[in-house]
Amino acid sequence: MLLGNIDQTNDLCNGTRLQLNNLGNNVIVVTVIIGKTSHQHILILRMDLVTRKRGLPLKFQRRQLPISLCFVMTINKSKG
Repeated sequence: MLLGNIDQTNDLCNGTRLQLNNLGNNVIVVTVIIGKTSHQHILILRMDLVTRKRGLPLKFQRRQLPISLCFVMTINKSKG
């Protein structure tokens, strides 16, 4: 699942479901599962995440891929 708004015109928004095809050090190749761009291969690069809190004397920065691992669970299974 995508965690950020990368390209809203191509439905690459927060919550878009993706299928991982190839995992590299700085880039991943994914296929969009649902939406108007479904079944299309897309490259996603690592992004810089910087803290924006005021009052901190330092800026913290890290690079990570804007995705998270998701699993499917049916409603019947979650109730039990």
